[in-house]
Amino acid sequence: MHRPSTTGTSPSPPSNAPWDSAPASPVSTNFAKRTDAPYLTFAALSQFPFLRHAFTLRLPGVPVAPDVRRGNSASAPSVAALQPPPHVGGYIDHGKVVRYHEDILNELNTTRTSLVSANQTHGSQIAIVRTRPRLPIPDADGLITKAAGLPLGVYVADCCAVFLVDHKTHAIGLLHSGRKGTLAHIAAGAIGSMQHAFQTDPSDVLAVLSPCVGPCHYEMDIPATIEQQLRGAGVRDVINPRICTACHLEQFYSYRAEKGQTGRMLAVMMMVPKPV
Repeated sequence: MHRPSTTGTSPSPPSNAPWDSAPASPVSTNFAKRTDAPYLTFAALSQFPFLRHAFTLRLPGVPVAPDVRRGNSASAPSVAALQPPPHVGGYIDHGKVVRYHEDILNELNTTRTSLVSANQTHGSQIAIVRTRPRLPIPDADGLITKAAGLPLGVYVADCCAVFLVDHKTHAIGLLHSGRKGTLAHIAAGAIGSMQHAFQTDPSDVLAVLSPCVGPCHYEMDIPATIEQQLRGAGVRDVINPRICTACHLEQFYSYRAEKGQTGRMLAVMMMVPKPV
């Protein structure tokens, strides 16, 4: 049976509040119609009628695969050949993951074959997307576009997915920002790329940070650093939900807490095509 969405409406915590004390913006848990695949939406993004977005959660009934890519199994080559690239996670039943993601993308009125992704090298390169490429974009961790109907996607497990929306020009961006990308200032770089490519005014940008590993489980406060960099680049509206993936393994995958043997959350954002 399809379950209704649930919405958290807790107020924003003060800046010195502990992690997970309260979400900084209402966050809704939704369930896709056919498979009950769970995903989050953020109220700050849902306010825009020209936008669709989702952040998938831990998928029910899909155990993660052993980390065969490190060569710790005699059958590693044959097993690894059946697995997706490392940045999308390892699963026992990757086909089931595909079906779950397809169902969630259908909720956004798009398809998995339309998804634009990158190969995510933990760098700071930003790709400008004008048409859908046939393959994942090489050597990029950030995607920006003004093209409607092109769903952008990044995969994370402890790293932060950064949603960027210019509500004036309708340019959008989606970033994979882990430790290396954050230290390389990928978020500020994306704002600069949006300024150059789409004449974005940083003060017109809303930034929403996904759940990610918090300072309670990591030696660096990744989301606080991203927020500081975005504000330094001129972004005034930054939403940080302060939800730690490593603290909530029932909902999220965590590379650190699960010692590298884990899946990935998929972050998706798309501008809705105008009706003809």
